[in-house]
Amino acid sequence: MKYFLEIIEEKNINVDIKVNIDIPIENLEKVSPIISLNYNEENTCEVFVCRHFMYYGKKGNSFNDFKESILKYLQYNI
Repeated sequence: MKYFLEIIEEKNINVDIKVNIDIPIENLEKVSPIISLNYNEENTCEVFVCRHFMYYGKKGNSFNDFKESILKYLQYNI
């Protein structure tokens, strides 16, 4: 996360950080998207955070909550 923010700062990209990004990544997953940024004057990017996929198990079943949060966000915001 810190590296991502450093790059954003280097590129002078204006971001809206929506939460305290110093909390554990497991908590950031639950409140994603955590950052909004605009590009090309008319487009918005929402940044979601998740742990490395290896933490979700062999079949990824525990990834469902995170996947559902993304799908729900897309359903109501696009």
